[in-house]
Amino acid sequence: MEPQPRVLAALAACAAAQAAIDAFHQDFATPPYEEYHAAVAALDALPPEELAQLPRVLDDDRAASETRLEAIKAIARRGQLDARRAIERALVDPNLEIRSECLRALVRIAPADALETALWARAEVTTWALGEAADAAFEAHGGDALRAIEASRIDPFQGGKAVWRKLYDLRRDDCARIFVRRLAEGDVEWVLGVAAIVCEKGGEWARAPFDAIGRSRDGRFQRAAAQVLQKIGEGDAIDTMLAALSMRESWSARAIVSAIFAIGRRTRSPVAARVIAATAEHPAAQDALMRELCEAATWEWELPSRSAILSGLRRALGHPDEKVVASAMKVAHAIRGAEVADGVVSAMGHPRWFAAGLPKAFVAYVRAIGPDAAREVALAVERGLDPSADARDAAVAYVAASQMGALGPLAREHASVLVRALRVGEDRTAAAAAFSLGLIDAPEAHDALLETATTKPPGVAYRAVQALVQRKNARVVEPALAYLRPLLEGAPLGGSDAYCMSACSLEALGAFPSPDGVAALKKALAHADMRIRRDACEALGVAKDASALPLLTEATKDPDLQVRRAAANAIAKIAP
Repeated sequence: MEPQPRVLAALAACAAAQAAIDAFHQDFATPPYEEYHAAVAALDALPPEELAQLPRVLDDDRAASETRLEAIKAIARRGQLDARRAIERALVDPNLEIRSECLRALVRIAPADALETALWARAEVTTWALGEAADAAFEAHGGDALRAIEASRIDPFQGGKAVWRKLYDLRRDDCARIFVRRLAEGDVEWVLGVAAIVCEKGGEWARAPFDAIGRSRDGRFQRAAAQVLQKIGEGDAIDTMLAALSMRESWSARAIVSAIFAIGRRTRSPVAARVIAATAEHPAAQDALMRELCEAATWEWELPSRSAILSGLRRALGHPDEKVVASAMKVAHAIRGAEVADGVVSAMGHPRWFAAGLPKAFVAYVRAIGPDAAREVALAVERGLDPSADARDAAVAYVAASQMGALGPLAREHASVLVRALRVGEDRTAAAAAFSLGLIDAPEAHDALLETATTKPPGVAYRAVQALVQRKNARVVEPALAYLRPLLEGAPLGGSDAYCMSACSLEALGAFPSPDGVAALKKALAHADMRIRRDACEALGVAKDASALPLLTEATKDPDLQVRRAAANAIAKIAP
């Protein structure tokens, strides 16, 4: 039987008035409560036989959620007992607001059973509604809701906090009894969730997280246990977490490690050495350990643990995760750990060195340590240049050569090592050495750079040309012209390395203008490759040679937009 049209119309009017109130709330204006009260009064004034149709509105899936909500409120106002079954069915509705309103209606229809009904239905409702149900249950059962709660499996992670706080305040001895029984039954997660709510209040059940962190294999609950133990902060809490941390199957190393260091910070207790020992066989915990040590290693009460921290750093510097290596370098930087300089340099062989901030952390460490660390970097380059060097030593030498330029004055006295890398190193190491020499004030290296620019393959030579331009050595014009002549006579450009050499050579001619150089740049404006034309325009703008203006003006009509833009910019520089 369909609900009466007048009931549906009255419910719709109530819903519309409620929507108007909600809209006014959003606009921070005075809500039209009078309209809503009038709509409610009109609904309640309908004949009883028509209002008896309200439960059918709840069961009608076609009815709008707003209409069903108003039907639930009307049932609650009337205390309509015959609607209980419809309300209970709606407790599993996908709409949170409908579930919560159903529970509040049950509190008015059947206050003694509302909480138990909701718990058995495993209904997730708002804390407000659950609190009302708990209040009614406590009152109905003489201040004790144990009958409902013990018979249920209320999830303390899903709205059960309000119930358990009330229960604890009223009957803490019964709380202890329930906790102990549930723990004995192996319901560790349930006990842990409740313990997390009131652990600070003590009681025999507060030992639950000590057992839970070791017995649970669910990462969610191990993290929760670590947070509880962090609040307890006793020496036993640290021992318990260390024992759990040493288990290979521990899935929540980061939360446990963080909790241990939080207790150490609060109680000013040295914990670093113990955590390092407990994580020796636990690779998954190294990331969390190094993150915490970035700060903890500098604590005054951790100073006696320096040797243990250095041992942990050596282990972490060889970790396969580049993030762990980067964090370890930050720790070494924070404690000025010159003792692990060889380990830091060895980490340059990591296959993902140029990821996760490793170069930045490395340079900060070396600069903090000073000449000793720079010497280790130079030795790493030398080892890789040895004919008997293995693949790892060669990889470390390449990275070390690329990083020496960032060390600034610290690398100045080791420029001879980079010069040797230019001459005898493999191509990538020679290119890295040339790059670093461009950042170091080492005039004695310029002859080697000129030789490299002339004799090495383009992938190495362009780095040498770049370095000479950076060091403002005008002799770079000669190898630049030598490389460009065949290209300007029609030789093919070649691959990416050849283009880089061409671009750097054009840049060199613009940086150090000469008659031959300017003539070559003008000729490059007619090259078939638009990249050469564009770079030539930019170089002529740097050279500021007025004789190039007619050709640059012609280049503003180039088919390629980048060339036209570069030509216009060059003209602006020459004739502002």
